[in-house]
Amino acid sequence: MPYQWMADSIPETAKFAIEWTVSMDQLAEEMRNHVAYMMGAITGIIALAIAYLVAYLSMTSGLEVADAIQLAILIFFAATAVITWRGYQRELNFKKSETYLHNAIELVERAKLLLQDKDGNLTSDLVSWVSAARQISRANLVASRLTDETHKQIFQAEHDYQRHVFHDLLQINGRPLSAKFFLGEHDAGCSFGEAALKSVEKGSPSWIPPEIVSVIFRFAHYPKHYTDPLREEARASEEERALFGIVRDRGVQEYLEFRDEYAPLAGRIWKKQTQLETGRSVTVEEIDQFMGELDTSGFSRKR
Repeated sequence: MPYQWMADSIPETAKFAIEWTVSMDQLAEEMRNHVAYMMGAITGIIALAIAYLVAYLSMTSGLEVADAIQLAILIFFAATAVITWRGYQRELNFKKSETYLHNAIELVERAKLLLQDKDGNLTSDLVSWVSAARQISRANLVASRLTDETHKQIFQAEHDYQRHVFHDLLQINGRPLSAKFFLGEHDAGCSFGEAALKSVEKGSPSWIPPEIVSVIFRFAHYPKHYTDPLREEARASEEERALFGIVRDRGVQEYLEFRDEYAPLAGRIWKKQTQLETGRSVTVEEIDQFMGELDTSGFSRKR
């Protein structure tokens, strides 16, 4: 509750007063939530009364002064009720949008914390990356429900700030992430192929899925066009991958290209669509040759 942080250090009487105040706040909030429905019902009743009066007058030979006064009063109250109802609706919509704004920002903050270990350094833990990507996806979804234009601009500004924060977070010792980072291996003395095979020999590989990497880095970069957060295809497009490399994240490019061509299975690495049929897994030399032939300037293999 909003005042709970004070309750542990004050007398029981004061605690009761605080709890009563909180209850009254909650009751008031509930009443505000029903105001729009009450005003709508009143407006409907008035509209029915006006309809009845008009029908009555249409069946009479003339309009009496008293009837005209009653009709004017009813119209006045009906217009007032409609205006009041619309005012409450705008207020409720503004508060709802404000709640979405706070929740979206909080989800982004959670994602940032999930990507860090207990010492505050970037982690390559698969579960942490999946959870962080989910938080960002939900933040994008909540932000898409903002209705107030000011709230939309505030979230855009917050997103710009978080891009800067994520840029600093998504690196190791001030250097961009290497492709080996996404395999869960940090041995600088081995090649990418050796790291890939070493990671699958341990059992279930802890490779971070391309969709997860794409969600995190899409949020951390300035894309040419904003993408729909609900679209099913989360894997980065060729244009987005090229953008990652242009802004120095070459390891992301290399890793995503590698995942397009190879997949881990049963403690070995296979080339998609070909080696699974032949029954021959790929070797370290073949992987390293493939990685060496990548042309990251245009993000395609050298032909």
